[in-house]
Order: sequence, then C-alpha cells, then structure tokens
Amino acid sequence: MKNFLAVPVVLFMALSGCGGSDANAPKAEAPKVETEGRHVREVTLMVDMEEEKRLQRAFDNGGQRWRGDAADVAHAMLLEQGLNVSRDECEVVEETEDYCVVRTVADEGEIDVRVERRVRPDGIWTATKIKVIETGNEKTP
Repeated sequence: MKNFLAVPVVLFMALSGCGGSDANAPKAEAPKVETEGRHVREVTLMVDMEEEKRLQRAFDNGGQRWRGDAADVAHAMLLEQGLNVSRDECEVVEETEDYCVVRTVADEGEIDVRVERRVRPDGIWTATKIKVIETGNEKTP
C-alpha cells in the first residue's frame, strides 16, 4: 500500500481547484521521529488562497467553527484522504502561532499533518503537509 496517499492527494488537489502556495509560509520542521530503517514519505498539499480567504470569511461569520482547531482540521484532511482515524487519536505535538503539527497512528505508520494559519495570524488552520513514517505493518489486499 505504498501509494495510499498518492491517488487521494492528486484527486483532492484536482477536485479542490488547488493553486500555488504562499512563498512566505513558515519553514519550521515537525518534531523529530526515529525513522531509522523505516520508509518516510512526505506530501506537500497545494493551497488555494482564494478558497482559504472564502473559508476564513465563513468562519468569521460563525460557520465552520471546526476550522479554528488544528487537530480538527488535520483529522478532516485525513478522513478526506481515506484514513479512518478517530479524532481522539489526533494529538497536537508541536504548536506555534503560525503552525501546528498533529500526529496520529494508523496501520500504515505514524502520520504527521502540518497545519498553518495562512490567511491571518489568528485565522483558520489549513492542512499543508502530510508525513508518513511507515511501520511496515501495512494491510495486504
């Protein structure tokens, strides 16, 4: 199941009308995880800033309040990618004013989701990157 993210991410990007990413985005790294002997895959998600601004306005008007919680945004993105993880299994392991790293564990391995505040410093969270550190416990079809 080595490409479990490839098809859903491409499909997600195609369906969401993704645009370019913000060159001024924070470049901080996720917490270090022991990866020796394990395969690490990282996917950068494209962000449509016009869509993010629209979502921010909706949030400001009282809609989609879950976008104000980094773990909720990471969880929603994982569900969109076809990973059936519980919200309770999503833990914020690093947090700054600009970004958070949310970690969960699935059959494929440890999954870190980076979410960032792209519209404004106190704004909604946006999923920008997924890192999978495989455990070798992949399900066989």
